[in-house]
Amino acid sequence: MEVFWSRAHEMHAPEEEDSDDGEEEEEDVVALEKDDGDDVKGICKTQTQVGVQAEDSAVDSKELDADNYPDKSIRVPAIIEALSSAGLLGSDGRHLKLAEDLPLKETCLLVHDEEYITWLRDFFKAWETAGQPCEFGDADQGLIPDTFAVRGMRTRPSNILRQAGWWCFDRNAPIVEGTYEAARHGVACAVSAARHVVRLSEGEECDLAAAYALCRPPGHHAGRSSYGGLCFMNNAAAAAEHLSRARGGSRVAIVDIDFSHGNGTQEIFYGRKDVFFGSVHADPNSEFPYFTGYADEVGEGDGIGCTVNVPLKVDGDAPGHGVSVGTYMSALDEVLQKAARFKPDWLVVSMGTDTCEGDPVGGFLLPEEAFTGIGEQLAGLRVPTVLVQEGGYDLAALGECVVNLLLPFAARQQRAGSKEGAAGTETRLVLGPVRVDRIDEAQHAPQLKPGEASATGQDLTGSGHVHKMRRLN
Repeated sequence: MEVFWSRAHEMHAPEEEDSDDGEEEEEDVVALEKDDGDDVKGICKTQTQVGVQAEDSAVDSKELDADNYPDKSIRVPAIIEALSSAGLLGSDGRHLKLAEDLPLKETCLLVHDEEYITWLRDFFKAWETAGQPCEFGDADQGLIPDTFAVRGMRTRPSNILRQAGWWCFDRNAPIVEGTYEAARHGVACAVSAARHVVRLSEGEECDLAAAYALCRPPGHHAGRSSYGGLCFMNNAAAAAEHLSRARGGSRVAIVDIDFSHGNGTQEIFYGRKDVFFGSVHADPNSEFPYFTGYADEVGEGDGIGCTVNVPLKVDGDAPGHGVSVGTYMSALDEVLQKAARFKPDWLVVSMGTDTCEGDPVGGFLLPEEAFTGIGEQLAGLRVPTVLVQEGGYDLAALGECVVNLLLPFAARQQRAGSKEGAAGTETRLVLGPVRVDRIDEAQHAPQLKPGEASATGQDLTGSGHVHKMRRLN
């Protein structure tokens, strides 16, 4: 698979101890390359219609506390190592490509208010200039407002520091020195993937075009002028907005499969009739973000009927919140049927894998293998697709979940007769010490019996096409 990436995600990352024990990781990693004199990790050209857009960084910065912040920077190399091991990067790494450095008007400002983006850019520097007032926190732990604007609070203060609680809606998104740059590049990453899919869609097999944007920080909780829930700018929304403007106007379906409802994405497109938003997520009566994601939220104005929420009833005392593979896949099938009736020209997937069993932030009863079935369902729409990484915080399962979900998109390309370019010299992308424990396959059996099907007749377990880190090259 083609891989695009930037280098900014570590600008917003926890402090992490070096886990290198002196032994170099040898298996299934790809080497660093030089690109026009710039030390860019694994920048390669691509020749296929399925891509991966990765967001990474080698930039030093002030960082967040690793013990308390789930969105750790190691998530990116863990995913890329898994993609390499599965052969999705190509034998010579040629499917890895640098994200485009795009102007704000083509990225963040597609979906965010300029005043908010300007504030996010300037806030940390203003805090430093003001003498680092302690009520916001410190540079290492991240800055969090101590007061939030709620109903009836109508005036935004002129003091930039006191505006923090105007834009922020929770205490789960601390700002550090590099947060703005990391978020900005994350959006550029998603839009680069969208631009790539638009270019590919001109071909004969246009419905097979796909790209994966490995963005970090995630984005689907960020609204037009708000941030929270680990999210600062909305990567998937920016990709969808770019696609909606392609070819003089297009219809876009966004399907959010993250554990938590994508409140920011819904807000941005809630009144739009050209953008469908469908989400399967944990019941907000019990789970974050609590105040959005209910079944009666169906859009407003011209957008009525273009929003579909399927919240899953959860049992906080039961393993996996009591949500089985069958329950989840039936809900996803419901959303996808409605998305198909919308007849989209493009599909954007907010691809959270924190629904995987055992995820520390979310976690349904979905083993890693179930994500192949999820990928099959999504690919079954046969629409040019941009998949944008959202949540997923279990490092032992993260890479395999991503690989399994992407494999059906790669497989449909192969079935169409696409051939990879001639393999060059084997290259290796050394991402540093990435030691991700593998989970015993026997511990994770799908809850459905092989061949059990959804209401639409599709195999929900992925029986016959479950991949366990299978190499494609």
